Amino acid sequence: MVKLSQRPARRLGRGYSLLEVLLASGLLLVAVLAVASLFSRAVLDVRSGAERSAAAAIAQSTLEATRLPSSGMTSAALSSWAYFSRDARRWRTGQPPGPDLALWVRETVVRRYPLSSVRDGRLDRGEAEPATGEPPSVGLFGIEVRVARRIGGRPLARLERLEWARHD
Repeated sequence: MVKLSQRPARRLGRGYSLLEVLLASGLLLVAVLAVASLFSRAVLDVRSGAERSAAAAIAQSTLEATRLPSSGMTSAALSSWAYFSRDARRWRTGQPPGPDLALWVRETVVRRYPLSSVRDGRLDRGEAEPATGEPPSVGLFGIEVRVARRIGGRPLARLERLEWARHD
């Protein structure tokens, strides 16, 4: 007996069609691009964190090294600038002569709050001027340090210390 229709049996292990390969490649490409974008964002975040940590270390060391004026302050606030010179690789006083010459810029501000600005254990920060009748060497002093990449730039670190002082 002869079979009228003899079809060859389809083998299952022949391979994939072009459409299946393109679809799998497209899905793989989407997954790789998602991971790559996360990786590049992580690199930027690590750089930003390192920059902020360096700025905080600069601000902390400056805050610890800053001493109150030994004589009475005649104004409400004293401000000083310093920059880390790109060429000399050291701190210099004043503002940098050009924006590309400084790696870091720091501003240190010392404010004197008179005794009358402290009420019920709280400081009224709006009153930062010498009070009449009080010696200028008595009161609460605030030392603030701001560190940025350039003058007028967003501070990467800002630290403040309050200190009671009385100079005789």
